[in-house]
Amino acid sequence: MNKNFSNPMDGSCSIPADYAAVIMAAGGGTRFHSGSHKLLTRIDGKPILIHTVERVLSAGYRTVIVVLGYQAEALAALLQDIPVEIVLNKNWERGQSTSLQKGVLHLPEGTRSACLVLADQPFVSINTYRALARQQEEQPDKIIMPTYKGETGNPTMFPQLTFAELRSQSAADSGGRRLLKKYETCLLETNDPYVIRDIDTLEDFRKYTEN
Repeated sequence: MNKNFSNPMDGSCSIPADYAAVIMAAGGGTRFHSGSHKLLTRIDGKPILIHTVERVLSAGYRTVIVVLGYQAEALAALLQDIPVEIVLNKNWERGQSTSLQKGVLHLPEGTRSACLVLADQPFVSINTYRALARQQEEQPDKIIMPTYKGETGNPTMFPQLTFAELRSQSAADSGGRRLLKKYETCLLETNDPYVIRDIDTLEDFRKYTEN
């Protein structure tokens, strides 16, 4: 493991061992018109995908599943020395919910909560990941979503009671939105602007690199 990752056993992290993270990195990034995969694009010398994965690991997640699709081989090469499980979504063109399904299907038995992470949100704070997990512990049957200045963002914590529906959800749905209407949701206000910022376009990328 990269020496910069925190040791989840050192007492400083608050992610329970039976929580998992699912990083959705399968999309084609069609709005990012650069000629290359947006997750391969570098910020401070490091690919966007690696920034995201390292944040999740440093927060203290022991189980991290990365769902790949478009240009999976190139992205998998970045992850070969990082302690994550790679899952291939051959149906990535059918929408984000297919990646959600794939990731949840590969959760270890006994997983109590899954943190669903967008791969193009590389700078969500480690403290935000931990705060979401703490809130899930306090409200184990609720979906936990972060907000910033009242605007809802990601990553999102889905408790175990939602897993069956996440596994069977129609590809016509967009991610877990249908479940947000069915299950009670807790909105956790944060001071983290990156929960509402992802990198969809080159303009988004420029804003990241300017900060």
